[in-house]
Amino acid sequence: MLSSVISIAFFDSLSENYYQLVLNINDQIINNKYLDAKIWLSFALHVTAGGTLIKRLDYFILKELLAKIEEADSQKKLAVGIQNVWREAVSRKGNLLIVEKNYIYAAEHGGAAEVIYPVGDPLNKYALIKDAVDEVIEKVIEYGGDIEFVDDGVLDNFEHIALILYF
Repeated sequence: MLSSVISIAFFDSLSENYYQLVLNINDQIINNKYLDAKIWLSFALHVTAGGTLIKRLDYFILKELLAKIEEADSQKKLAVGIQNVWREAVSRKGNLLIVEKNYIYAAEHGGAAEVIYPVGDPLNKYALIKDAVDEVIEKVIEYGGDIEFVDDGVLDNFEHIALILYF
């Protein structure tokens, strides 16, 4: 990643057509060509003045994530809501977790490892989960899945959290 930024900086110092390059890359992002989102994001952070390219990139990534959610739902490979997401994450089925940035959920363990409930009066201090979202994130990463964060409100229709399953 660092080498990409260095080579872009080098090109910037040599080229009079630097901003044309930015416009061409911007068009490729919007048209879904040659996209490796992390490299483009690195590039966008390096070259953008005023945030225009970053806003477009954020929109493109969000559009792709929502399309993945829709596709997973049509294939019955989607868990929504923290209780369903927890169950699938604990069962090692999480491929891609998409969660709102500020979503938190206090819970308590149920009778089995894959069951959680909203916080009531915990029977003991060991039953309490301060933030089930953080624990789900850890489990998905531990079992090889990926995490994407979106702005608050984007996943209102999915109870603020969605997990695309491996199978």
